[in-house]
Amino acid sequence: AFGLLATPSVALIVILGSMMHLGNSVQSSFYVAWLKDMGIAGTAIGLLSPAGAIGAAVFSLMTAPLMRYVSGFWITLLALWAGILFVCITPLLGTYMALQIAMFMRSGMNGLAQPLVITLVLRGAGRSNQGKAIGLRGTANRMASIIAPLAMGAIAEVVGLENSFYVVGAIVSAAMTAIAVYLWRHPHVARSGED
Repeated sequence: AFGLLATPSVALIVILGSMMHLGNSVQSSFYVAWLKDMGIAGTAIGLLSPAGAIGAAVFSLMTAPLMRYVSGFWITLLALWAGILFVCITPLLGTYMALQIAMFMRSGMNGLAQPLVITLVLRGAGRSNQGKAIGLRGTANRMASIIAPLAMGAIAEVVGLENSFYVVGAIVSAAMTAIAVYLWRHPHVARSGED
């Protein structure tokens, strides 16, 4: 299964899919701690979830229409990048309404990208390797789910809670920029999986 990583389209979509877990780790660690430090009650924090669920539902309906105009790889890259940045700007958001909007947008971006992550990894792997591709994606996601929280804790220990949001945003932006440059220079990879 790991041999599929030699296929650029599969490797990139596995990396992008893992990035979603990085955003989830920020949300389950720094984000909750920051909201509590802001004095937001547990019930109010819980009420952010419906905004996220609505965002994910609304934006997931936009995936197919957007693919008529933009490559699935570009949609996935930009949506996941935006989704992570929407959680990394949390310290800049001073009102509960701003937090609701950011949660709506963050989950919406994940909702937009999620169907594409699955579709693109399956198409990139080819019909005969689809089972391996799903297994590879699952393994990468689990590894990201284990490594990301440990990395989050280490970053917070070194730079503090508020700066942790910005450091993660900067790291993700650097990685996404590198992927974007690669896709720009290799348009055939960006078009793969569109058939």
